[in-house]
Amino acid sequence: MNKIQLNQNVVLFTEPTTRFKETTLVLRYMFPLKAKESTVAALLANMMQDRSEVYPTKQAMDYASDMLYGLTLSARTTSIGKTQMIELRSRCINGGYVQEALLEQQIQFLSDCGERVLMSEDTLNEAKKTLRSALLRDREKPVRLALKQAMQAGYSTQPIAISANGELDEIDQVSLSQIKAFHAFLLDGSRIEVSLVGDFDQSSVVDSLKRSFHFYDREILLDFAYQAEKSGPRDLSVQENLSQSTLVKFISTSIAPTKKIFTALRLANCMFGEIPSSILFQEVREKRSLCYSIFSTLLSYDGLMVVVTSVDDANIELTDTLVDDLLQQFKQSADADLLQSAKETLLVRYQTIDDDAYSIIDYQLRNNCLGLTETPQDMMDQINACGIEDIRQAIQYLQFSFNFMLRTKEIAE
Repeated sequence: MNKIQLNQNVVLFTEPTTRFKETTLVLRYMFPLKAKESTVAALLANMMQDRSEVYPTKQAMDYASDMLYGLTLSARTTSIGKTQMIELRSRCINGGYVQEALLEQQIQFLSDCGERVLMSEDTLNEAKKTLRSALLRDREKPVRLALKQAMQAGYSTQPIAISANGELDEIDQVSLSQIKAFHAFLLDGSRIEVSLVGDFDQSSVVDSLKRSFHFYDREILLDFAYQAEKSGPRDLSVQENLSQSTLVKFISTSIAPTKKIFTALRLANCMFGEIPSSILFQEVREKRSLCYSIFSTLLSYDGLMVVVTSVDDANIELTDTLVDDLLQQFKQSADADLLQSAKETLLVRYQTIDDDAYSIIDYQLRNNCLGLTETPQDMMDQINACGIEDIRQAIQYLQFSFNFMLRTKEIAE
Protein backbone atom coordinates (compact mmCIF):
# COMPACT_ATOMS: atom_id res chain seq x y z
CA MET A 1 0.00 0.00 0.00
CA ASN A 2 1.09 3.60 -0.61
CA LYS A 3 1.96 5.59 2.52
CA ILE A 4 1.08 9.28 2.82
CA GLN A 5 2.05 11.22 5.95
CA LEU A 6 -0.82 13.61 6.71
CA ASN A 7 0.51 14.87 10.04
CA GLN A 8 2.90 13.64 12.70
CA ASN A 9 1.49 10.24 13.77
CA VAL A 10 -1.40 10.59 11.31
CA VAL A 11 -0.89 8.33 8.29
CA LEU A 12 -2.92 7.39 5.22
CA PHE A 13 -2.40 4.07 3.42
CA THR A 14 -3.94 3.64 -0.01
CA GLU A 15 -4.34 0.76 -2.44
CA PRO A 16 -5.85 2.04 -5.71
CA THR A 17 -7.38 -0.92 -7.56
CA THR A 18 -10.27 -1.70 -9.91
CA ARG A 19 -10.58 -5.21 -8.50
CA PHE A 20 -13.46 -4.41 -6.15
CA LYS A 21 -16.88 -2.86 -6.72
CA GLU A 22 -16.80 -1.36 -3.22
CA THR A 23 -14.55 1.19 -1.58
CA THR A 24 -13.25 0.03 1.80
CA LEU A 25 -12.28 2.67 4.34
CA VAL A 26 -10.81 1.92 7.78
CA LEU A 27 -10.02 4.38 10.57
CA ARG A 28 -7.84 3.33 13.50
CA TYR A 29 -7.16 5.16 16.76
CA MET A 30 -4.09 3.54 18.39
CA PHE A 31 -2.90 4.04 21.97
CA PRO A 32 -1.03 2.19 24.77
CA LEU A 33 -2.91 -0.79 26.21
CA LYS A 34 -3.77 0.01 29.84
CA ALA A 35 -6.05 -1.87 32.21
CA LYS A 36 -7.76 1.28 33.47
CA GLU A 37 -8.70 2.37 29.93
CA SER A 38 -9.65 -0.85 28.13
CA THR A 39 -13.28 -0.86 29.28
CA VAL A 40 -13.63 2.85 28.52
CA ALA A 41 -12.32 2.21 25.00
CA ALA A 42 -14.69 -0.73 24.49
CA LEU A 43 -17.69 1.37 25.52
CA LEU A 44 -16.62 4.26 23.31
CA ALA A 45 -16.29 1.92 20.31
CA ASN A 46 -19.88 0.82 20.83
CA MET A 47 -21.03 4.43 20.99
CA MET A 48 -19.14 5.35 17.81
CA GLN A 49 -21.04 2.87 15.67
CA ASP A 50 -24.39 3.55 17.31
CA ARG A 51 -25.14 7.26 16.82
CA SER A 52 -23.47 10.63 16.23
CA GLU A 53 -24.30 14.28 16.74
CA VAL A 54 -25.06 14.46 13.02
CA TYR A 55 -27.25 11.35 13.11
CA PRO A 56 -28.66 11.37 16.65
CA THR A 57 -31.05 8.44 16.26
CA LYS A 58 -30.63 4.90 14.99
CA GLN A 59 -33.20 5.67 12.32
CA ALA A 60 -31.06 8.60 11.15
CA MET A 61 -27.97 6.37 11.05
CA ASP A 62 -29.85 3.75 9.04
CA TYR A 63 -31.21 6.38 6.66
CA ALA A 64 -27.72 7.81 6.06
CA SER A 65 -26.47 4.31 5.32
CA ASP A 66 -29.33 3.70 2.89
CA MET A 67 -28.61 6.98 1.10
CA LEU A 68 -25.07 5.70 0.55
CA TYR A 69 -26.44 2.57 -1.14
CA GLY A 70 -26.22 0.35 1.90
CA LEU A 71 -22.92 1.51 3.40
CA THR A 72 -21.81 -0.84 6.17
CA LEU A 73 -20.16 0.32 9.38
CA SER A 74 -18.66 -1.63 12.28
CA ALA A 75 -16.48 -0.75 15.26
CA ARG A 76 -14.31 -2.91 17.44
CA THR A 77 -11.49 -2.75 19.96
CA THR A 78 -8.51 -5.05 19.77
CA SER A 79 -4.97 -5.24 21.08
CA ILE A 80 -1.67 -5.80 19.30
CA GLY A 81 0.90 -6.65 21.94
CA LYS A 82 1.36 -3.54 24.07
CA THR A 83 -1.00 -1.40 21.97
CA GLN A 84 -4.79 -1.15 21.86
CA MET A 85 -6.85 0.33 19.06
CA ILE A 86 -10.39 1.33 18.23
CA GLU A 87 -11.12 0.49 14.63
CA LEU A 88 -13.99 1.78 12.49
CA ARG A 89 -14.56 -0.16 9.28
CA SER A 90 -16.81 0.99 6.44
CA ARG A 91 -17.59 -0.30 2.99
CA CYS A 92 -19.58 1.48 0.27
CA ILE A 93 -20.27 0.83 -3.39
CA ASN A 94 -17.90 2.65 -5.74
CA GLY A 95 -19.52 5.88 -6.89
CA GLY A 96 -18.67 5.15 -10.51
CA TYR A 97 -21.39 2.51 -10.65
CA VAL A 98 -24.10 5.00 -9.71
CA GLN A 99 -22.56 8.19 -11.12
CA GLU A 100 -22.26 9.81 -7.68
CA ALA A 101 -19.29 11.08 -5.68
CA LEU A 102 -19.82 8.61 -2.85
CA LEU A 103 -16.28 8.41 -1.47
CA GLU A 104 -16.32 11.96 -0.13
CA GLN A 105 -19.64 11.20 1.59
CA GLN A 106 -18.24 7.94 2.95
CA ILE A 107 -15.26 9.80 4.40
CA GLN A 108 -17.54 12.41 5.98
CA PHE A 109 -19.80 9.72 7.44
CA LEU A 110 -16.81 8.00 9.04
CA SER A 111 -15.59 11.32 10.40
CA ASP A 112 -19.00 12.00 11.94
CA CYS A 113 -18.92 8.61 13.67
CA GLY A 114 -15.37 8.98 14.92
CA GLU A 115 -15.17 12.65 15.82
CA ARG A 116 -18.76 13.61 16.62
CA VAL A 117 -19.92 10.79 18.86
CA LEU A 118 -23.27 11.41 20.54
CA MET A 119 -22.23 11.28 24.19
CA SER A 120 -25.01 11.35 26.75
CA GLU A 121 -26.04 9.33 29.77
CA ASP A 122 -28.59 7.53 27.58
CA THR A 123 -26.12 6.53 24.87
CA LEU A 124 -23.54 5.50 27.48
CA ASN A 125 -26.09 3.34 29.32
CA GLU A 126 -27.05 1.70 26.04
CA ALA A 127 -23.39 0.99 25.28
CA LYS A 128 -22.98 -0.50 28.75
CA LYS A 129 -25.94 -2.80 28.15
CA THR A 130 -24.53 -3.92 24.79
CA LEU A 131 -21.03 -4.53 26.14
CA ARG A 132 -22.33 -6.35 29.21
CA SER A 133 -24.37 -8.71 27.05
CA ALA A 134 -21.37 -9.44 24.82
CA LEU A 135 -19.08 -10.19 27.77
CA LEU A 136 -21.70 -12.40 29.43
CA ARG A 137 -22.03 -14.39 26.20
CA ASP A 138 -18.26 -14.87 26.20
CA ARG A 139 -18.44 -16.30 29.72
CA GLU A 140 -20.78 -18.98 28.44
CA LYS A 141 -18.11 -20.22 26.00
CA PRO A 142 -15.69 -22.47 27.92
CA VAL A 143 -12.71 -21.94 25.61
CA ARG A 144 -12.94 -18.13 25.68
CA LEU A 145 -13.48 -18.15 29.42
CA ALA A 146 -10.52 -20.46 29.96
CA LEU A 147 -8.21 -18.38 27.76
CA LYS A 148 -9.11 -15.17 29.54
CA GLN A 149 -8.72 -16.65 33.01
CA ALA A 150 -5.45 -18.30 32.02
CA MET A 151 -3.95 -15.09 30.67
CA GLN A 152 -4.92 -13.15 33.79
CA ALA A 153 -3.73 -15.87 36.19
CA GLY A 154 -0.43 -16.70 34.55
CA TYR A 155 0.60 -13.29 33.21
CA SER A 156 -1.12 -10.84 35.55
CA THR A 157 1.54 -8.13 35.17
CA GLN A 158 1.77 -8.42 31.37
CA PRO A 159 -0.23 -6.75 28.57
CA ILE A 160 -1.68 -10.14 27.58
CA ALA A 161 -3.69 -10.10 30.83
CA ILE A 162 -5.57 -6.96 29.75
CA SER A 163 -8.71 -7.61 27.73
CA ALA A 164 -9.23 -5.08 24.92
CA ASN A 165 -12.95 -5.93 25.12
CA GLY A 166 -13.21 -4.60 28.67
CA GLU A 167 -14.18 -6.15 32.00
CA LEU A 168 -17.65 -6.90 33.32
CA ASP A 169 -16.94 -5.60 36.81
CA GLU A 170 -15.71 -2.25 35.47
CA ILE A 171 -18.61 -1.36 33.17
CA ASP A 172 -20.80 0.31 35.78
CA GLN A 173 -17.86 2.31 37.13
CA VAL A 174 -17.26 4.17 33.85
CA SER A 175 -18.67 7.70 33.86
CA LEU A 176 -19.69 9.96 30.99
CA SER A 177 -16.87 12.35 31.90
CA GLN A 178 -14.36 9.51 31.46
CA ILE A 179 -15.79 8.72 28.02
CA LYS A 180 -15.55 12.37 26.97
CA ALA A 181 -12.00 12.73 28.26
CA PHE A 182 -10.85 9.56 26.53
CA HIS A 183 -12.51 10.60 23.28
CA ALA A 184 -10.73 13.94 23.43
CA PHE A 185 -7.44 12.10 23.92
CA LEU A 186 -8.13 9.92 20.85
CA LEU A 187 -8.74 12.95 18.65
CA ASP A 188 -5.70 14.89 19.86
CA GLY A 189 -3.20 12.36 21.21
CA SER A 190 -3.60 8.86 19.70
CA ARG A 191 -1.85 7.60 16.60
CA ILE A 192 -4.31 7.66 13.70
CA GLU A 193 -4.12 5.43 10.65
CA VAL A 194 -6.53 5.63 7.72
CA SER A 195 -6.55 2.83 5.14
CA LEU A 196 -8.37 2.96 1.81
CA VAL A 197 -8.77 0.27 -0.85
CA GLY A 198 -10.71 0.77 -4.09
CA ASP A 199 -10.92 2.72 -7.32
CA PHE A 200 -10.31 6.40 -6.48
CA ASP A 201 -8.19 9.46 -7.22
CA GLN A 202 -5.50 9.61 -4.56
CA SER A 203 -5.03 13.39 -4.55
CA SER A 204 -8.75 14.06 -4.05
CA VAL A 205 -8.82 11.57 -1.17
CA VAL A 206 -6.21 13.56 0.74
CA ASP A 207 -8.22 16.75 0.23
CA SER A 208 -11.43 15.05 1.38
CA LEU A 209 -9.79 13.69 4.52
CA LYS A 210 -8.41 17.09 5.44
CA ARG A 211 -11.84 18.69 4.97
CA SER A 212 -13.71 16.06 6.97
CA PHE A 213 -11.28 15.29 9.80
CA HIS A 214 -9.49 17.56 12.24
CA PHE A 215 -6.03 16.02 12.11
CA TYR A 216 -3.19 17.51 14.13
CA ASP A 217 0.42 16.64 14.84
CA ARG A 218 0.64 14.53 17.98
CA GLU A 219 3.43 13.07 20.13
CA ILE A 220 2.95 9.39 20.86
CA LEU A 221 5.31 6.42 20.93
CA LEU A 222 3.79 2.94 20.69
CA ASP A 223 5.32 -0.47 21.38
CA PHE A 224 3.90 -3.66 19.93
CA ALA A 225 5.76 -6.99 20.18
CA TYR A 226 7.30 -8.14 23.47
CA GLN A 227 8.05 -11.39 25.31
CA ALA A 228 5.42 -12.16 27.95
CA GLU A 229 6.92 -13.32 31.25
CA LYS A 230 5.00 -15.60 33.58
CA SER A 231 3.99 -13.93 36.83
CA GLY A 232 1.91 -16.71 38.40
CA PRO A 233 2.47 -20.34 39.40
CA ARG A 234 3.48 -22.93 36.81
CA ASP A 235 0.15 -24.77 37.11
CA LEU A 236 -3.31 -23.66 38.15
CA SER A 237 -6.67 -25.42 38.23
CA VAL A 238 -10.03 -23.61 38.56
CA GLN A 239 -13.57 -25.02 38.82
CA GLU A 240 -16.68 -23.60 37.14
CA ASN A 241 -20.23 -24.76 36.44
CA LEU A 242 -19.55 -25.76 32.85
CA SER A 243 -20.45 -28.67 30.57
CA GLN A 244 -16.83 -29.47 29.69
CA SER A 245 -13.30 -28.88 30.92
CA THR A 246 -10.65 -26.90 29.06
CA LEU A 247 -6.88 -27.27 29.17
CA VAL A 248 -4.75 -24.27 28.19
CA LYS A 249 -0.97 -24.62 27.88
CA PHE A 250 1.24 -21.61 27.23
CA ILE A 251 4.61 -22.16 25.57
CA SER A 252 7.24 -19.41 25.45
CA THR A 253 8.68 -18.94 21.94
CA SER A 254 11.43 -16.35 22.61
CA ILE A 255 11.24 -15.48 18.89
CA ALA A 256 10.21 -11.95 17.91
CA PRO A 257 7.96 -11.70 14.82
CA THR A 258 10.59 -9.49 13.17
CA LYS A 259 13.19 -12.27 13.18
CA LYS A 260 13.88 -14.31 10.06
CA ILE A 261 13.37 -17.55 11.99
CA PHE A 262 9.79 -16.51 12.82
CA THR A 263 8.61 -17.96 9.49
CA ALA A 264 9.92 -21.35 10.61
CA LEU A 265 8.10 -20.91 13.92
CA ARG A 266 4.82 -20.25 12.09
CA LEU A 267 5.28 -23.41 10.06
CA ALA A 268 6.18 -25.34 13.21
CA ASN A 269 2.96 -24.17 14.86
CA CYS A 270 0.99 -25.40 11.84
CA MET A 271 2.70 -28.76 12.08
CA PHE A 272 2.16 -29.04 15.81
CA GLY A 273 -1.49 -28.07 16.14
CA GLU A 274 -3.03 -25.75 13.56
CA ILE A 275 -4.01 -28.00 10.64
CA PRO A 276 -6.05 -31.25 10.48
CA SER A 277 -2.92 -33.32 9.81
CA SER A 278 -1.08 -31.73 12.76
CA ILE A 279 0.52 -33.74 15.52
CA LEU A 280 -1.93 -32.66 18.21
CA PHE A 281 -5.06 -33.26 16.16
CA GLN A 282 -3.94 -36.67 14.93
CA GLU A 283 -2.38 -38.02 18.13
CA VAL A 284 -4.71 -36.59 20.78
CA ARG A 285 -8.08 -36.42 19.06
CA GLU A 286 -8.05 -38.88 16.17
CA LYS A 287 -5.91 -41.75 17.50
CA ARG A 288 -6.79 -41.61 21.20
CA SER A 289 -10.14 -39.75 21.24
CA LEU A 290 -9.09 -37.86 24.36
CA CYS A 291 -10.70 -34.54 23.50
CA TYR A 292 -13.51 -32.84 21.63
CA SER A 293 -11.18 -30.34 19.98
CA ILE A 294 -7.52 -29.34 20.16
CA PHE A 295 -5.40 -26.73 18.43
CA SER A 296 -2.33 -24.56 18.86
CA THR A 297 -1.94 -20.94 17.82
CA LEU A 298 0.70 -18.25 18.01
CA LEU A 299 0.23 -15.09 20.04
CA SER A 300 2.89 -13.48 17.89
CA TYR A 301 3.09 -10.10 19.61
CA ASP A 302 3.24 -11.69 23.08
CA GLY A 303 5.97 -14.24 22.34
CA LEU A 304 3.77 -17.23 23.11
CA MET A 305 2.31 -20.34 21.54
CA VAL A 306 -0.86 -21.59 23.20
CA VAL A 307 -2.41 -25.06 23.07
CA VAL A 308 -6.13 -25.23 23.81
CA THR A 309 -8.18 -28.39 24.13
CA SER A 310 -11.76 -29.10 25.19
CA VAL A 311 -11.89 -32.38 27.10
CA ASP A 312 -13.95 -34.58 29.34
CA ASP A 313 -12.64 -33.86 32.83
CA ALA A 314 -11.68 -37.50 33.36
CA ASN A 315 -9.13 -37.17 30.52
CA ILE A 316 -7.60 -33.82 31.34
CA GLU A 317 -4.45 -35.02 33.18
CA LEU A 318 -3.71 -37.67 30.56
CA THR A 319 -4.14 -35.09 27.79
CA ASP A 320 -1.88 -32.66 29.63
CA THR A 321 0.92 -35.22 29.89
CA LEU A 322 0.49 -36.35 26.30
CA VAL A 323 0.83 -32.80 24.93
CA ASP A 324 4.08 -32.41 26.89
CA ASP A 325 5.39 -35.67 25.44
CA LEU A 326 4.35 -34.80 21.90
CA LEU A 327 6.20 -31.48 22.01
CA GLN A 328 9.37 -33.24 23.14
CA GLN A 329 9.00 -35.80 20.35
CA PHE A 330 8.41 -32.97 17.86
CA LYS A 331 11.67 -31.34 18.95
CA GLN A 332 13.54 -34.57 18.30
CA SER A 333 12.01 -35.59 14.96
CA ALA A 334 10.16 -32.98 12.90
CA ASP A 335 8.57 -34.61 9.84
CA ALA A 336 9.32 -33.34 6.32
CA ASP A 337 5.97 -34.51 4.88
CA LEU A 338 4.09 -32.60 7.57
CA LEU A 339 6.18 -29.53 6.78
CA GLN A 340 4.95 -29.64 3.20
CA SER A 341 1.33 -29.68 4.37
CA ALA A 342 2.04 -26.70 6.62
CA LYS A 343 3.64 -24.81 3.75
CA GLU A 344 0.61 -25.37 1.54
CA THR A 345 -1.68 -24.03 4.25
CA LEU A 346 0.29 -20.83 4.81
CA LEU A 347 0.90 -20.24 1.11
CA VAL A 348 -2.84 -20.23 0.40
CA ARG A 349 -3.35 -17.52 3.02
CA TYR A 350 -0.86 -15.20 1.36
CA GLN A 351 -2.02 -16.05 -2.15
CA THR A 352 -5.54 -14.88 -1.32
CA ILE A 353 -4.71 -11.64 0.53
CA ASP A 354 -5.28 -9.54 -2.59
CA ASP A 355 -8.76 -11.04 -3.02
CA ASP A 356 -10.18 -9.21 0.00
CA ALA A 357 -9.84 -5.51 0.83
CA TYR A 358 -9.84 -6.03 4.59
CA SER A 359 -7.08 -8.64 4.24
CA ILE A 360 -4.96 -6.13 2.32
CA ILE A 361 -5.50 -3.55 5.06
CA ASP A 362 -4.81 -6.00 7.89
CA TYR A 363 -1.60 -7.16 6.24
CA GLN A 364 -0.40 -3.56 5.99
CA LEU A 365 -1.23 -3.07 9.68
CA ARG A 366 1.02 -6.02 10.51
CA ASN A 367 3.87 -4.41 8.56
CA ASN A 368 3.24 -1.04 10.24
CA CYS A 369 3.37 -2.51 13.74
CA LEU A 370 6.56 -4.48 13.09
CA GLY A 371 8.32 -1.85 11.01
CA LEU A 372 8.50 -4.20 8.01
CA THR A 373 8.01 -3.75 4.28
CA GLU A 374 7.51 -7.40 3.29
CA THR A 375 5.02 -8.09 0.52
CA PRO A 376 2.84 -11.21 0.49
CA GLN A 377 5.16 -12.55 -2.24
CA ASP A 378 8.15 -11.98 0.06
CA MET A 379 6.40 -14.05 2.71
CA MET A 380 5.66 -16.83 0.25
CA ASP A 381 9.30 -16.88 -0.81
CA GLN A 382 10.35 -17.22 2.84
CA ILE A 383 7.89 -20.07 3.36
CA ASN A 384 9.10 -21.94 0.28
CA ALA A 385 12.73 -21.50 1.32
CA CYS A 386 12.15 -22.89 4.81
CA GLY A 387 13.59 -26.39 5.29
CA ILE A 388 13.23 -29.06 7.94
CA GLU A 389 16.43 -27.90 9.65
CA ASP A 390 14.92 -24.43 10.04
CA ILE A 391 11.92 -26.01 11.73
CA ARG A 392 14.12 -28.01 14.09
CA GLN A 393 16.04 -24.87 14.99
CA ALA A 394 12.87 -22.89 15.71
CA ILE A 395 11.22 -25.49 17.93
CA GLN A 396 14.26 -25.73 20.17
CA TYR A 397 13.26 -22.32 21.50
CA LEU A 398 9.89 -23.59 22.71
CA GLN A 399 9.58 -23.98 26.48
CA PHE A 400 6.44 -24.70 28.51
CA SER A 401 5.56 -21.65 30.55
CA PHE A 402 2.15 -22.02 32.22
CA ASN A 403 -0.60 -24.67 32.45
CA PHE A 404 -4.20 -23.78 33.22
CA MET A 405 -7.13 -26.13 33.73
CA LEU A 406 -10.72 -24.88 33.76
CA ARG A 407 -12.59 -27.87 35.16
CA THR A 408 -16.22 -28.81 35.57
CA LYS A 409 -17.30 -28.68 39.20
CA GLU A 410 -19.50 -31.75 39.09
CA ILE A 411 -16.64 -34.09 38.17
CA ALA A 412 -13.71 -32.30 39.77
CA GLU A 413 -15.32 -32.38 43.21
